[in-house]
Amino acid sequence: MNTTKSMNTVKFPIVVIPKSNPYRIPASLPMVRNLYNWLMESEVKTHTTVALATLFTTASAITSRKYYSETDCSSSLYMVVVGKTGIGKNMLITAPTRILQLLDLESKIIASKVSSEGAIDTIFASQNAFTQVVDEFGDQLGNMLMNKGGLSSVKSKMKAMYGLTNSVYEPIRYSSGGGRFKVSQDWKVYRPCYGITGATTREQLLTNLNDSMLHDGFLNRFIILDGCDIKPEFPLVKSGEMPTILEDHIKSITVDDLDMFEPDKHKHVFVYDEVEKNSLNKRGEQIFQECLHVRQN
Repeated sequence: MNTTKSMNTVKFPIVVIPKSNPYRIPASLPMVRNLYNWLMESEVKTHTTVALATLFTTASAITSRKYYSETDCSSSLYMVVVGKTGIGKNMLITAPTRILQLLDLESKIIASKVSSEGAIDTIFASQNAFTQVVDEFGDQLGNMLMNKGGLSSVKSKMKAMYGLTNSVYEPIRYSSGGGRFKVSQDWKVYRPCYGITGATTREQLLTNLNDSMLHDGFLNRFIILDGCDIKPEFPLVKSGEMPTILEDHIKSITVDDLDMFEPDKHKHVFVYDEVEKNSLNKRGEQIFQECLHVRQN
């Protein structure tokens, strides 16, 4: 195993490095800014990259399977947060569930390691969308590489799930003899949405990284949020309780689910005309130039 890899030499598809601490949420998103500010005061130790990942994870869990782009891409995301030990990654494990509890959607966040392909089937047997938050994700990659506990099949499942958000999910089980067969009681999930957010240290990620994970398209599905060069913050006063105005706003969020597989249904589809696309592109470039450094290979 080559342990001389670095974040600069490994050709990750997208690496996002927040430059400012704290990150400046645009004024046009006041409630997102309020939520971010609360996150940055909600723990004894906080970190801007972890807070950003918490925002992305929460938004993805709320909107996945509900909003699609005009190219039929859902808002479910694959992300890895890279940071030093002790920067305050606990927020990423606990805050999304706490926020989604306000909407009675806490089942859409599962904070645990991916144990098996069958475990993913079991979850989809009772719900059609969820986001998994995995601590020590670098070790999970290593177990997938070495096929510990049959985790190489989990990697294949995760790769497939990325492209199934506008398709059909069918479960597969393993027999005691090792052969694969479909479950006896047939069921399917239409428009399944699976997201994953992993947290890891740089050393843990790079030590367990295998080039094949990039070449076979597995890690190409992930956005890498690198916060190793940003120091954690220590709020003067820990704000345990969410402000009432922010809590009431979150509780007011209502998004109808897509319960049927209807390819022609456009109620929840974002379609932009050319003027809107150009405006969004310009604004996106401005935000990235002001607040982010993005390396795309």
